[in-house]
Amino acid sequence: MKNYALIPKSTLEWISKIEHSKNQYRILCYLMSQLNYTDWTPISATQIAGALGMNSNTVTIVLHELLESGLIDSGRKISGVMTYKLIDMELPRKHENS
Repeated sequence: MKNYALIPKSTLEWISKIEHSKNQYRILCYLMSQLNYTDWTPISATQIAGALGMNSNTVTIVLHELLESGLIDSGRKISGVMTYKLIDMELPRKHENS
């Protein structure tokens, strides 16, 4: 069985219409390989930084930028690690804390 990600066309279109920095694209692609649209997944800036060979402070800044763009959503912390999931641009956004 192959491991793959299904990405809604609406999300890809949304990504293509927003200007992103190189670091935003790198982190977004990594997150798309780790997250899904239904489950909250714990993932730390340190984990992302290690996987991509980046500074964890840079990753933290980019995560906030991606949250603001509406491409990812954050949930509650699990054992001190923030949880995230991808946002399907066709579905109404519902934050976990709502």
